[in-house]
Formats: sequence, C-alpha cells, structure tokens
Amino acid sequence: MQNTQHMPHIDGLRAVAVITILLFHLDLLDSGFIGVDIFFVISGYLITGQIIRQNEQGTFTLSDFFIRRIRRLLPALLATLAATLIAGYFFLPAGNLVSLADSVLASLFFFANIYFWQTTGYFAELTQSSILLHTWSLSVEEQFYLIWPLLLLGIIRFTPQRSSLTLFILLIISVTASHITAVSHPDAAFYLLPFRLHEFFCGALIANTSYKIEVSSRFFSKQTYTVGGLGLLAISFYTIDSDTVFPGLPSLLPSVATALILLTAENGASARILKSPALRVIGRSSYSIYLIHWPLIAFTLQTGDFLNSIEGKLILFISSLVLGYVSYRLIEQPFRNRKNAFVSTRALLTLVLIAICALSAAALTIQKNAGFPGRYPSILQMDQNTLYNERERYWNSFGHNIESQLTINELDNFTLVIGNSHAQDLVYALRQNDFDQNIKVIITPFKCFNFGVGTKPSDDKMCAGTRGALLRSPLLKSADRIFLHEDFNGEWLQDLASFLVELRTKTAAPIYLFGPRLVFKRSVLSLAHEHGSTKNLDKYAVDNSYIKERGQLNTKIKSAFHDFKLSELDVHYIELLSIQCGSDLSTCDLLSPKSGEFLYFDKTHFTKVGAKEFGERLRVAHPHIFSNTP
Repeated sequence: MQNTQHMPHIDGLRAVAVITILLFHLDLLDSGFIGVDIFFVISGYLITGQIIRQNEQGTFTLSDFFIRRIRRLLPALLATLAATLIAGYFFLPAGNLVSLADSVLASLFFFANIYFWQTTGYFAELTQSSILLHTWSLSVEEQFYLIWPLLLLGIIRFTPQRSSLTLFILLIISVTASHITAVSHPDAAFYLLPFRLHEFFCGALIANTSYKIEVSSRFFSKQTYTVGGLGLLAISFYTIDSDTVFPGLPSLLPSVATALILLTAENGASARILKSPALRVIGRSSYSIYLIHWPLIAFTLQTGDFLNSIEGKLILFISSLVLGYVSYRLIEQPFRNRKNAFVSTRALLTLVLIAICALSAAALTIQKNAGFPGRYPSILQMDQNTLYNERERYWNSFGHNIESQLTINELDNFTLVIGNSHAQDLVYALRQNDFDQNIKVIITPFKCFNFGVGTKPSDDKMCAGTRGALLRSPLLKSADRIFLHEDFNGEWLQDLASFLVELRTKTAAPIYLFGPRLVFKRSVLSLAHEHGSTKNLDKYAVDNSYIKERGQLNTKIKSAFHDFKLSELDVHYIELLSIQCGSDLSTCDLLSPKSGEFLYFDKTHFTKVGAKEFGERLRVAHPHIFSNTP
C-alpha cells in the first residue's frame, strides 16, 4: 500500500484540476468542468488510502476522521461564505440576496448540490447569479465523507480477499446508473452523489490495489501508465464539452486517466512536471482557489462587462490564484496544524459552531426581511426572480392567456408566426394591440439562428432538420400572412435570403421578416443596480447594449433584401430598431415612459408591459400589419 499521506505529484494534479475549472468559468476552456471529476477521484484515492492504512495500524476512529475533515474543509469555507454574504448585502438586489442566503444555508449543511439541482442547471445562463453555485461539489464530497468510512470498513471486513472486486462492482453499478440518469435527467446526474460515486470509486480502487503495481509493471513501465493517463486526460479535455452526456460513461475517461496518474506518477519525467514548484504551490492552495474564484467571477458578471475582454479574464484568473494562496496561508494552514495551541480541537469545534450559528442567523434574517429591499429606491427594489417569473408566459401560459391568445374567433383565416422566443414576444405585442386575426405559430429552437443555422456547429444538423420540417409544414399553404421573427446571425445572411426565396415557393401568402430588436449586454436589473438610480437609466442602458452591432446587422439584412430583390417576391422587411430607438438609434427605453416599469425581464425578452408598448409603436409605424386583410 502506497503512503497517501504526502504525495507531491498530487499537488500538481490538483493544480491542473483547479486551473481547468478556472478556465471553464472564464469561458476559455469548454471542457474545464471536468476538473471537478479529477478532484473527486483524488478525494476517493486519498480518503480510502488513509482509512485503509489507519485501519491496518489499528488507529482509525470516526471521530478523528471527521475532525480531520472539519480542519481541512470548514475554516476556509466558512470564511468564504461570510465574505460572500457581506459583499452580497452591499452589491446584490433583494431577490438575489435572498437567493444567496438560501445557498449559504445549503452550503453550511451540506446539501448545496440538492439545492442547485432543484433551482438551476449548471450550464444555464441564470447560474451567473448563483454566487455559491460551485459549492455543489463540496456538498457532494461532504456527503461522500459521511457514508464512506463505515461502508469501506464493512467491505474490508466482510470481503477482505475480494475488496477490490467489490469496489469494482460498485463502480460499475454507479457508472451505469449515472449514464442512464444523465440521458433522462441530466441535472440530477450532474449534481447528486449516487451518480458521482464511480469517480470516487476509481480513486478508491486504485488506493486499495496500488500494492499490485509491481506486478502490472512486468508488462508496462510505470512511466507508460503515467503517459497513458496524461494522454487520456488530454483526450478528455479535447472531446468533452457542455453538450456531452455527462457524467455517465464519458466521465470514465477523465476518471480513469486521473487514476492511472495517481497509480504511477511518483517518479519519472511526468512526475517531475507535476511536482514542479509552481504547480505544487497552486495545488496546495487549490481548495481556497476553488472557493474564491467563482464568487469573484459571479459578482463581476453582475456588475459589468469586465469579463468580455481577455485582460479582464486574465486579471480575474491571477486574482483567484493570489487570493486563494493568501487564504491557504492565513486560514487553511493555521487551522489544519494540530500543533497550534490556539486552534486545538476544542477551540476549533467551538469556533466552527459559533461561525455556523452566526452565518445561519444572518441568512435567516435576510430571508425574513426579504433581502432588505429598502436598500434600493422604488423600481430598483424589484428582484431578478420577480422579473424571471415573466418566463412563465413562455413556457406555461403562451397561447392560453388573454395577452397571447392564438384563436379569437371561428374563422379559418389566420396569420402564421414563425420563430423562437422573439416570435412569442411578437405575438404578445400583436395581441395586446387589437390584432384581430387568429394566429398559428411554429416555434423554432433557441439553438438556431436565421431559421436553420446552429448557434454552434454541433447544432447545425438539428437546425437544418428544423428548417426542413418548417418548409414542409401544411400551414404555409393555408396562411393569409406569414410573420418571421427570431434572433439573427450577421454571418449567414445569404443563407437567410436563400431560405426566404425557398419559403416563397411554398406559399402564396405575403411574407414579413421582422428585423433585430434591441438587446442588452446584461440583464436589465443588473444594469439598473449598477447605475443605482432611475435618472438617466435609459441612456446608461443604451451605452451597455448591442445597439451598434444590431444597427449594423439591420443594415446588412436590408442590403440582402435589396441584393436578392426580395420585395419583388412579396417578401417584406419590417425594421424594428428605429421603432424602439428612433431613426438615429439613440433614444431607447429600458423603463416604460408611462408607468416606469421594466420593458425587459432579462437581456433580450419583453415583459408583458414591454410587449404591449412595443406593439403600440409597431402599430403606429406599420398599421397594415394589424389589418385583417393582407
């Protein structure tokens, strides 16, 4: 059995894991999230080795095990939670502060993974406002620590000669369950311990069988195993991304790779790289770096577009490393040192208990007081969750509520509206302004631009299939008019024009393409809180929008219409930016001039009020659109 107490190359492996996670959260490495899987394998390896070694020596006790875990994990975690909660009070709106308080409680009591599983997806855009999202993995580890010592000791006691086989069987069961669940319920598979156990078991299996490495080395050298592990790890980072079914079977690739490196990388050229001074420093600080990096990024995402530049990403990357190292030296090390009289076991437990009680009290107070909305005046007291409730219109109420009712009479005549959520916005704008014809809709996927081009190359096939189905729809032949509206990509305008020409061959109805709308760089509530006042808020919002880029896109689309002579085919272009922002694109509204309410609920979609007032302007500019005759 290898002594897992201190293996310097593991520091290097930890450094690789935390750096890749950092790069992922900075949008610099699509596959960087598998750094968490590396951490899970390392944890399984180290904890299993420690338990087996102490059990063989007759020194293992549960109390000692859990005190070690408390010393290792809680001081830095509690400090991070406290700092985040304090920062949240000064920088977050009421609703987001309540969400932060919820996640603080979830992190304190080791169910953050369950909390985030129930409230958000890891890869969803909304998670940018989840300041403590990253603590899900800590809860997974803590839950593993609660069950693993007794389970492992039971395996050793009842299957002493076949413990490795038992671990292997458990690994197979876990990865099978993980893959099945990743296909059917991906968020559950990603967040919940039962579907991550196989990664811990990879490390545990290596720790339990590492004494056999000399037998294995009769066939291959240790260096071969190490190079193979590093190669598999490189393949993992190259082939896995957020579109991969994960964890499941694909998670075995980085898990086995990490296990091979742990098994054999104590010596040799590969080990010397992993044991380099820089990687070892980062590796020893990796826990604190991990704790600190995401709150830094999440707060930055909410307060500006700093991360849009490579310089901003570099500053946050370096800041995370530096602050993580400071936390390691000033918080982790003193509390982990058992010889420190000030932090004796009794003192440690007392301080931890006081900190947990204080943080719990603070979080509960924030919840009870609804996030102290009085910190912001009037409309700025609104929280993001309230605005996001508008999403229910799209997913649950669209077509059924009075503001978006599709069928209003028994006549056969109808207008066909085609597009993604922007088209649904258009329906709300039409119906709230007395559009008096029945409406039918064909909703296109949000992953497609221009009615058939993927936002990512991996989506192209799906989007092409969607376009094909759209062009075969029988609704095209029976519609009185066809309205098209969705998001656009300026790099594929020739393809868009070709689609419109082909669409003309499928229907005799007049076709209207509604152009790009104003979209913002961040959510409207974030912009409002950054500005801190409703005075001149509209101007601040325009300065932080994509008005220039959307204006250029609008010009390109008009040029494409001219070049392809689409108006001669009874295909018409309806310009929207000038309706929203005036002919010079300088007088856009974020708040309603009538009621002072938000016109958007995120960066791109209208609130009910926003759709109504947009429709009012549209009706003035293009009254023929609202006529029940083409």
